Amino acid sequence: MQFAAQAPLGGDQRADEMDEFVISVYERAIGRGTFDPARIAEELGVPTHRAEQAVGVLRELRLVKPAEGGTDRLVAVSPEAAQMELLVPLEREILDSRHRLAGFKGQLSSFVAAFEKQARTRTEPVVITGDQEEIELRLLE
Repeated sequence: MQFAAQAPLGGDQRADEMDEFVISVYERAIGRGTFDPARIAEELGVPTHRAEQAVGVLRELRLVKPAEGGTDRLVAVSPEAAQMELLVPLEREILDSRHRLAGFKGQLSSFVAAFEKQARTRTEPVVITGDQEEIELRLLE
């Protein structure tokens, strides 16, 4: 997902301007039941594509959605509703991942005792050598 601040606009200043413009479009949108990006562009005195870019950001953030009835019009959504739609599924995924992580840790911890027990009872000494012939002979054993 790409937000206005992340969009390749040619610097932080342009990103900030885009963020402010997106907020301006949102403020206009929440002031009416349904809206058309072209109409908002006209009201703000900007090209239609700029308003459509802002609406794209608002759609990604779930702050606007298509109006009911299958028209090309859009309706603004409250930030709380957008947050529920956007963040709750992500938080659920994080929680599920934490449960899976805890499960793996639990499964692996039961093998730690077996590994440590085997390591303590090992009677073979560890041999460090740089002799190639000795290494080959030990590998053949």
